Amino acid sequence: MKHLSMSLTATLALLILGSCKKDCNCPKEDPLPKTRTIEYRLYTKENFSTDNHEITFRVYFRSNHGYGTKLFDSTLQTMLISQVPDQAHQIVIHKTVPAGFETDTLTAGFIYYIKDVGESWFLDTIGPRTANKIIDYNFR
Repeated sequence: MKHLSMSLTATLALLILGSCKKDCNCPKEDPLPKTRTIEYRLYTKENFSTDNHEITFRVYFRSNHGYGTKLFDSTLQTMLISQVPDQAHQIVIHKTVPAGFETDTLTAGFIYYIKDVGESWFLDTIGPRTANKIIDYNFR
């Protein structure tokens, strides 16, 4: 009887050990995207039809790694504030993040200067797992 009890205990131990899985059903992080794109959208929903101040927009993004590396900085043609398009005629620009910056957090957006008024900006942060980011700027 003692032999049967030991045999039963060993069988139960094997069943318990065999039922334990070493695989984890833990959620896995999404892999880093191979390419990353940024879409810039510039428009206004305001009525600036009488505002004749000159405005210059810059489309911008940089890496936040270390001291930061400016990856793109382009100035749009100077216009009058009254010429900033409405949403139906918005300015849309597509940029691809250069290779080598797949794991970097980025800062992207618009920097603008209004003549005789000053400079301001609309910036957003883009995490390394974001493959496609839309910077949607309703100028006010």
